[in-house]
Amino acid sequence: MAYPVGFELLREHFGDLPQWQDVRLEFYSKTTFFASEFRHVLSSGAPYCVLSVEHETINIALGWHINVYPVFRELKSVARATLIQSAFTPLHDFMARARVHRHYRNKAEAIFDPLASTCSVKVDFPP
Repeated sequence: MAYPVGFELLREHFGDLPQWQDVRLEFYSKTTFFASEFRHVLSSGAPYCVLSVEHETINIALGWHINVYPVFRELKSVARATLIQSAFTPLHDFMARARVHRHYRNKAEAIFDPLASTCSVKVDFPP
């Protein structure tokens, strides 16, 4: 397993935002609560989140977070390329335009499809 992006690439694409100074960057070993569930997602080739950007106002970990999740090592370059090509601009725009609400989480996720070698962005704004 390998992470599709690292600190330098994230700083290059998000470092111009004022929120960058306060971002909490975290690298996780799985996107699901249970490791067995994540192994199933990986083995099935189903699309899954490889990068999320969120602003938390309801839990202990308040503020901006960028979370990075692993891909199979042999898919790292494909995942990186699709993130840069298809996800970084919408995620950057999400951070730049997010309306920060009390008692809510603003979240955008980059969903990598390993079978199609594509990446899409799913945004969750408050109602």
